[in-house]
Amino acid sequence: MGQLSHYFYELIHQKRLVHGYVFTGDDYEGKEHVSTELIKALGCLNKDEEGQPCGVCEHCQKAQNHQLADVVSIQPDGQSIRVNQIRELKEWLSTSPIESNFKLAIIESAETMNPSSANALLTFLEEPVEGVYLVLYTQDKSNLLPTIQSRVQGVHFPRANVSERVAYYIETGVSEAHARIFAKMSSETAQRLVSDYEEADVTNWFKSLNYFYSTLAHGNLHSVILVQTQLKNSLSVQQALDGMDYLLILNHSMLRILSNTEIENLTQAYFINEVIKTKQPSLAHILELNDLILETKQRLQANVAPQLATERLAILASQ
Repeated sequence: MGQLSHYFYELIHQKRLVHGYVFTGDDYEGKEHVSTELIKALGCLNKDEEGQPCGVCEHCQKAQNHQLADVVSIQPDGQSIRVNQIRELKEWLSTSPIESNFKLAIIESAETMNPSSANALLTFLEEPVEGVYLVLYTQDKSNLLPTIQSRVQGVHFPRANVSERVAYYIETGVSEAHARIFAKMSSETAQRLVSDYEEADVTNWFKSLNYFYSTLAHGNLHSVILVQTQLKNSLSVQQALDGMDYLLILNHSMLRILSNTEIENLTQAYFINEVIKTKQPSLAHILELNDLILETKQRLQANVAPQLATERLAILASQ
């Protein structure tokens, strides 16, 4: 991410920074890192001759720790970014900075803006204010309204390779075993898990999902009881979605073992082989299970209650 950071250092140094950017691609950690460096460079008073921030002044430290009063991050409220969130953001952006000479807002999962919220944001982008900046995160710029696309400058962040992601997560304090699993998840899911990381909690969560997956793979109706007992306390909408991502990773490992393809570097390979030793599932059942898990994700994203959606998965997998 060094080159992209220096790209923004140079833009700020030459006073060519525009008011709106969209960061695309799968590398959420990269977006976060470059956003932080951008914020540092905007307010650091000890930059070198090339515009690189010092990293040690009060401003840089606050930026690194996400403690600046003049920077805000907007995330979806449920499954979408709502118009009232954008209206409140516009009101916040219209006020004077408190401890900097700029204000900056990051809108995560910008593709989840509904038409009303997107149009509310558009009115701001059409009349940019000096010293006010917006950064949108989305995987693909085409997910945004064409009118918004035309008013923001795109910067692409390709996903880092698995070994780089593992190293990054370990540096943030994640155990190596968990880092290898996080590296197979989407960047946004992994970063969310990293931000609240407690090794014991994650270990217990994975154990519960492993047990649940083994019953799904064997078509055991006991999986319904597990939803009501072991999984009940981890079934918020977001936890359920993250859980489905993990089940898809396990199922992918199972598919690769059963079909004898690319069996190196599998996630939870030992566990999957133990499931197979107990009772080998048919390839047809595992393929069907993949579709059921994907369908469950779609139901969760459509605001079906997590427990009902997960119980339905358990029942259909046992038939």
